[in-house]
This record gives sequence, C-alpha cells and structure tokens, in this order.
Amino acid sequence: MYYYEVAPADRGYRGDSFLTYSYKSILKTGQIVVVRVRTKSISGFIVKSVPRPTFKVKEIDYTYEGLSLSTRHVEFFKTFNQYYPGSLGATANLFLPNLTAIEKNRPEALPKSVVKKHNTLPALTKQQQDIFNKINTSKVRTHIVHGDTGTGKTRLYLELAKDMSKKNKSILILTPEISLTPQLAEQFVGNFSNVFLIHSKLSVKQRRDIWLKIAKSDGPTVVMGARSALFSPITNLGMIIIDEFHDSAYKQDQSPKYQTTRLSAILSKLSNAKLVLGSATPPVEDYFYASKMGAEVHRLSELPFIDSTSKSTQVIKLQDPTERSGHDLLSKTLLEKVSEKIHRHEQTLIFLNKRGSSRTILCEKCGWTLHCTRCNIPYIYHGDKHMLICHTCNKKLPFLNNCSQCGSESIIFKNPGTKAIEASLRKVFPKAKIGRYDKDNTKDETFFNNYDDIKAGKVDILVGTQLLTKGHDLPNLSLVAILLAEGGLQFPDYSAEEKNFQLLHQIIGRVGRGHLDGDIIIQTLNKPSTVLRKTEHKINSWQNFYNQELKNRKKFNYPPFCYLLKIGLSRATQTNVIKNSESLATQIAKNFPDVEVMGPSPEIIEKKNNKWYWQIVIKSSKRATLVDIIKTLPKTCSYDLDPINLL
Repeated sequence: MYYYEVAPADRGYRGDSFLTYSYKSILKTGQIVVVRVRTKSISGFIVKSVPRPTFKVKEIDYTYEGLSLSTRHVEFFKTFNQYYPGSLGATANLFLPNLTAIEKNRPEALPKSVVKKHNTLPALTKQQQDIFNKINTSKVRTHIVHGDTGTGKTRLYLELAKDMSKKNKSILILTPEISLTPQLAEQFVGNFSNVFLIHSKLSVKQRRDIWLKIAKSDGPTVVMGARSALFSPITNLGMIIIDEFHDSAYKQDQSPKYQTTRLSAILSKLSNAKLVLGSATPPVEDYFYASKMGAEVHRLSELPFIDSTSKSTQVIKLQDPTERSGHDLLSKTLLEKVSEKIHRHEQTLIFLNKRGSSRTILCEKCGWTLHCTRCNIPYIYHGDKHMLICHTCNKKLPFLNNCSQCGSESIIFKNPGTKAIEASLRKVFPKAKIGRYDKDNTKDETFFNNYDDIKAGKVDILVGTQLLTKGHDLPNLSLVAILLAEGGLQFPDYSAEEKNFQLLHQIIGRVGRGHLDGDIIIQTLNKPSTVLRKTEHKINSWQNFYNQELKNRKKFNYPPFCYLLKIGLSRATQTNVIKNSESLATQIAKNFPDVEVMGPSPEIIEKKNNKWYWQIVIKSSKRATLVDIIKTLPKTCSYDLDPINLL
C-alpha cells in the first residue's frame, strides 16, 4: 500500500490539516480522488505522498483516471492556505467542482451564449499600440493599465490575448461581477475558438462540465469570469487580466476571505505569467504595493474615436426650492433633462445606492419607527410587495397601517430607495420603458439577462445601485444622474472617501465614451465636497486624490502603511460579547506587543438575527504577525485578513 496526504474539497471539513489515506498503487501529486470523511464521500486531491503512518487510515475509495490538478495548482493551493489561513475544506473546495457524481450523470448542456460574435476589430490607437508593445516586450511581470473610462482597455486586452494565443498560451480574464461578463465575452467569443465563461448563474453540473473541458483542453484557452474563475485548472497560463481591479467584488466576503488581486499575483509568479491590472480608478493600496514591487504603469487617456464627444456636468443642491418637483430626490432640472433624452430616443441612467421603496418609516405624530427585533435596525419598506423587510436577516412583516406606539395612522415615508424612484418615474413618464437593476431583481429582471435589450436602447431609463457603475459600454446612454452624491461619505471608515471617489468616477464614465455627447447631473444635500469637485474634473484628478489619500493614511497609520486584521465575535447577549471581546483584545496585546489593538467595539450593525456582534481591529507592520495571531484565535471567532473596510 501507498500513503498520501489528501486535501478534502468540501466546506464541511473545517480542519486545518490534511488527511492521510492509503491506496493500492502509486498516485501523483494533484490526482483527484474520492475519499470518505466520517460517513460522507467527497472529492479531494493528492497533496503529497507520505511514509506509512503509525495510526490506522482509510483507503481512498477511487480515483478519476486521467484527471488531476497540475503541480502548479497544488502549489497555488498550499500558498493560498498559508497566505489566507483557514479551513482546508473551504479553500480546497474553490479548486474543485462537485465531481462525486461524474460517472453517474451525463454532461448537462452548457448554457447558450448570450453574446454575439464580432470578428472585426478596430485598429489599435497609437497609445494602445504603444502600451501593447511595452507589455509584450517587458521583462516585468506586473502591469497596471490606468485607463480612463472609454479609452479602450478591453480592446487592449483583446490584442494581448491574441498575442498570447499565438504563443500557445492560455489567458485568464477576471471581471468584478456577472453583469460585466457578456460585454467582455462579446468581444472575445468571435475572435477565439476556445472561450469558457464562468459565473454564479451556472448550475452545479454546468460548472462541473466547464471545469472538465478546461482541464482537458490541449490548446490555448480563454477563461473569463468573476473571482472564482481564478481557480480554474488552466494549463500553460500566459497572462492574467483583471478588469476594474479596484472593485470591491474582488474581495471574497465568505470564508476563506481572500483578495483576488493578491492571489492573482501569487498565481502569476508560480505560472511565470504576466499580470495586467486595469482600472480608471486604481485602488490606493494595490497601486502602492504594485508600484513599490516594480510594476510598470501605463497611462491610457485618449478616446479611440476620431469624433470625440463632450460632457457637461451640473451640480444641483436639492434644498433649492426652485428644484422641487413633488418627487423625492428627483429635481425639476433632472426630470426636464430625462424628458429631453426620451424625446431624442437616448438613454438615461439614474443611480441611487439604496434598495427598496423607503429607508425611513416613522409616525408623524410621535416619532415612532419600527426596528427589526432580531437586528435592532429599521425595516425597509418595499412598495411592490407592500411589505417591510430587514436587509440584514431578511425577516418580513406585512405593512402596518397604524403606529404601534400611539395608534396614529399618520405613517410617513422618507429616504427613498430605488423602488420608490422607479415608481415616481413611472408616474412622470408613463410611456417610457424603465428598468430597475439591483439585488431585488428576479432572475428575468437582472441586468445580465436583459443586456442585449439595454445595449440596443430598448430601455429608456435605467435605475439602479452600484451594479450600474461597472464598466458597461452603452452606446445609447447620454445622461447619468447621481441622486445623492455624498451617500458613501457617511460611513465611518478609512476607505470611505476612496470608495465614493471610485463610485462617482466610474458612473460618470458611462457617458461621453465616443458615442453621444454626455450630460451628468450630480445632486447633493450639501455643498459640493472635495470629492465631488475632483470627480467633475476627473480626467486629471486621480493622481491628486491618490497623493492626498496616501498622506491621510500615513498620518493615521492605515494601509498601505500597515497590515490589518479584523476579528469578529458574536454572542447571544450583549454582556457576553463585550466580556469575551475585551478578554481577547487584552490577550492579543499581551502576547503580541508589537501590534496596535483597536477596540473592541460594536460592529456597525451590532445586533443581527438575535446575536450581538463586536469586533477587534489589529494593525501590524508585519503581515506574518497577523497570520500568527489568527492561529491563536478561538474557533468561535471570525476574521478577515486584508479587509477592504472596517465596518
């Protein structure tokens, strides 16, 4: 018999060490197997062979002939687990689909492509060609393409991918979210014969079948998708491209909580593949680290169109009595401009980063508000369902017509969300085709499933949350309206200004991309802030913003001038969570005197689903120290290494 350490690819396995099994013949590293963990059969892969152990072991149930992870992917897995320590099962699960029924089920038909083939590509502009040549000939591994919106980053990605394909190398292209996949895919499908799309809407069988096709591909492939595509079994990888690499969607918010850009750098090094990071608003932290490590920065600023388009920006103070329209957050100027665009058969995009119909429900007589008893936060009213919903635990209540405090029927709604804006617009423009795109969409309503109609201009007004700020190129769009520009600055977090700057910058970039002249309306309740002013003059503002942000972060010792670890504790009572948090914070400060311990303090939503949540934030000049702290934490703690915020 031969003996092997196996990584069980199942989230149910919460251990932090590999499991040892025996087998009758020699197996290679990466070989995919099925083992039994207690009474459950799960897939896994061989990490390494080991001597005969002193304890009794189970035998591997069976192996998948000819199916294995490359030694590079096994190394990637092990490095991942050291960089973001956690449950081995959850980490290994990212690398393997559900294969246990592979021999019992025929492959399920892959979803039909939602994209059209376009084989003709416009010539590269001189600036694009120069950047292509520099990346192609450079010995440096990491490249940042700092490209303004509409300057043709996707066209550059295509040329880089074509060159890699000619060299018989595969390409991995990551996008922040599923809604961006069809836009990128329509550029690539017509120019490459082997394109695989990976996204969250795939069934378990579809995901498995695509994984198998990628694993068995002989020639160069193009794999596209959101962050999970990073773990595809791509062979002969030549380049990783991360589009919109500033986007918070690249941070996994469930265990293991990894940052995609950091892991991509690791995979790039292990594969000797080039890493191309593209964004109009590069993230402060990653830009700083990449530059410090010698990454080359390429500035892309010229629109690839002979007839350039213009933009005009107007800032409206919502308190101005001449702007009142009778509809919350919809100024007179905005409604007039929307009417003009509808008349000209052009599209409008209206952005509000708040879901639901009303964010504040109160009794006009006594001031009573209804809070979720599980989470101690206000319910959100959803007018289409005529229900109150807690956006934290999803508890639902029928709408109350009377105040439970004083019995008054004077219930008023304030602070509208996207559903209320949609309803108001339907009253003002009853004949317009209006689409709302947020997390409350049904499957048929999603941006992803309506992309072709949206791009063709069949939707007059798009209303939505930050999903609409992504890198969409809509040729019929000529008006962008930001209903409440300062919303993101209200969060007490060190990254709030950066996130707000990126958000405004990105959504303004949806217009003036060489198709139509663009109008931008920014509505605010306050005087235009520094962020708003910089966003108005966005072409040359990023560097100034970056420099100022670095100064602020250095002054208060935030990333990139330190590393962060956020530790979370939850208990059934507030007294217990405070007691346990204080005890843990004291213990960490004693055992690791070189770190700065912040807190403990309540999370921004302290009570969720009948539990109380507190957090401790650790700052350290050495990331390895934070990894050591994680190893000492009680199993009841959650943690986030390299958090993108401290909320």
